[in-house]
Amino acid sequence: YVGGPGTDDQRPRLTMSEALEILGKRPPAQPFFLTVFFMNPHYPYAPHQQRFGDKGAGPSNPGPINEYDAEIWEADEQVGRLLDFLANAGHADDTIVVFSSDHGEEFGDHGKRFHGDTLYDCAINVPLVIAGLDRVGRFPGLVREVDLMPTLLDYLGIEIEQPLAAQMAGVSVRRFLEPGVDATGLIAHSQSRFRDNTHLVSERSESRKVIADLQGGRAMIFDLVADPQEYCDLATAETSAAELARLAAWESELEVAAPDAGPTEAVPEEVLERLRAAGYLGD
Repeated sequence: YVGGPGTDDQRPRLTMSEALEILGKRPPAQPFFLTVFFMNPHYPYAPHQQRFGDKGAGPSNPGPINEYDAEIWEADEQVGRLLDFLANAGHADDTIVVFSSDHGEEFGDHGKRFHGDTLYDCAINVPLVIAGLDRVGRFPGLVREVDLMPTLLDYLGIEIEQPLAAQMAGVSVRRFLEPGVDATGLIAHSQSRFRDNTHLVSERSESRKVIADLQGGRAMIFDLVADPQEYCDLATAETSAAELARLAAWESELEVAAPDAGPTEAVPEEVLERLRAAGYLGD
């Protein structure tokens, strides 16, 4: 990741250039693990050439989606540079490449824009593309980002030892990636405490979703098979109260079980300013 003032519209290119320089300096036969993080695409969107034409604004397609699509395009180009490097260096066949994201974006889908103050799938259902495993095709089942590390370690033949194994929330999904298997039966939880007015917890299976608004005191229930866009809330007053209490209890237990991270250093003011600019901190 490359940050700093004045680099917003160049950040993915600068980040990938630095990553490729690091890879180019290592001995060719030395195994490596590399993480490349792009801040973009992310609000506030930097000026870009409009590559997708003029999309008319509307309830699900307001103007900023053009800039958002342009930033996706830019990130895609930079990932292409990495894939080209691996191919030219002879590593395309012996390297696992993973592409994912930390969140999606809303453009009026539920009357909201951007991300942070909802847990609908448009904000939390993110792409996960893995190349280099022994499977080709799209797996329709539910997997979670917490499953990514144990899955990769499983494919690499690296045993997860204690106490790390006991602390991990995820599992290897390798056993599910078999012909004819299209579900994992896993449950995914998400949380958001975006600014002071948001306190959300969601629980998602492959067919059902609950979003509990702990600040507002209500829960919504969705049938993801019949209503994948989450427009039809099935909760009654009784089921809403029950789900609200259940997910509040789950979160309380999670916080009690969380290990103490110990003292933390003060966050530099420059970092705080960038977090405010990205919408993660209030004024």
